Amino acid sequence: MNGPVLLSVAALVLAWTWLVAPAVALLPGDEPLYILDAARWLQGEGLYRDLFFAHPPARVWLAALVLALGAPVGWTKLTAVLATWLACGALAAAVARARGSGAAVVAVGLLLSAPVTLRYGATLLGVAEPVACTCVALWASGAGRWLLAGAALGLATQWGLHIAVVVLPLAVLAVLAGGGRSFAAGLGLGVAPLAAELAWHGAPMADQVFGYHLRKLTHMAAQRVPDRLGPFVSGQFALLGLAVLAAWRGDGPARRLALAGLGCVAAVLLWPRLQSHYFYLPVPLLAAAVA
Repeated sequence: MNGPVLLSVAALVLAWTWLVAPAVALLPGDEPLYILDAARWLQGEGLYRDLFFAHPPARVWLAALVLALGAPVGWTKLTAVLATWLACGALAAAVARARGSGAAVVAVGLLLSAPVTLRYGATLLGVAEPVACTCVALWASGAGRWLLAGAALGLATQWGLHIAVVVLPLAVLAVLAGGGRSFAAGLGLGVAPLAAELAWHGAPMADQVFGYHLRKLTHMAAQRVPDRLGPFVSGQFALLGLAVLAAWRGDGPARRLALAGLGCVAAVLLWPRLQSHYFYLPVPLLAAAVA
């Protein structure tokens, strides 16, 4: 990417950061609980033993690091902001290689202006970091580095198992490109830390990270898909419509990306206990296809 493009991307990132700056305040819901877990973990209580936590540990560890440095509590959300910056850089590099510098700026603009990015790109909900891993995987796959692409998506499991909705369509692209084995090997490397954590913490972690969510499916009413889908479609109708157009009339690379992104949206709709921030995961694929 040349200098003017880098400056354009940087300007978009800074504008987005300014817009979401008020989100540094903790939001009602899960964010204060994650901060509380991080603070108690620093005091010596055991994660998954003394503390209930229904997710892999990365978001607690990163929040604890910020607290240990003596920074204000709201700064725990800066890891998500930095992840969004990384997502923009990786997405720009991926699209610039395939379509040129102008398209790279368009892709970043589409990603940052999406309502789901404005809402969730600076939160502790464990979705900004998987989105960054998705963008890194896009960059790696565009260079034929399917091992790295799989490893990036596997590493995203440190924040949430919902990355599965991205793994499925990218696995299809890897197989079509002849990189299926490398992608699978990278995915195995990426999830190795999660496997090690499960071996270390044992049954309590397995019960909280997996069993708890299964019990939610069987004992709690699921979120109705229309209640979650409606706001997403109304906010992103232009991006979705253009992605459909890319899947219909685009050339090979654009069509594959669009189908992968739309397939990711479909996978989100199949996800049990659907949450609104899961719709953030397909946006990089959709933005790349449209750009």
